[in-house]
Amino acid sequence: MKYTEGPYPWGKTERGRMFAVNDAYHDLTAASGLFKVHATAELRTRHLKQMWRNMLLGFMTAKAMNAGLMYLHLYPKGNVYQAAACSKFAEQLTPRGQGAFRPITYEEFLEAATATLPADAVPWLEYLRARYLVPGS
Repeated sequence: MKYTEGPYPWGKTERGRMFAVNDAYHDLTAASGLFKVHATAELRTRHLKQMWRNMLLGFMTAKAMNAGLMYLHLYPKGNVYQAAACSKFAEQLTPRGQGAFRPITYEEFLEAATATLPADAVPWLEYLRARYLVPGS
């Protein structure tokens, strides 16, 4: 889980790799079936690059474990930057990718988890509330 309020610059080698058409980023993007053709122009921007990387990591992990993929993207309610980035990211996805991408606010997630998970999950849910929610918001 990463906590990002807004965009941030590329790392030293990250930008070069994302803009090199012969890099693993592009090979995995094409092979995954999760992204629309030519989506990399949008995906490699400062606004979407982390979600792109997260989705590729999830794809490779699911493949290695012979499991399904769900990319749960949590962000605080009221973070308009993250809401807009999620919307733009979803536009880059194929129907298969859209089925795997689940953006949800912390507040919505915690409400659903509280109603669904067993009682032994309560300490974890309390930890998430304390760590990621701003009191009184």
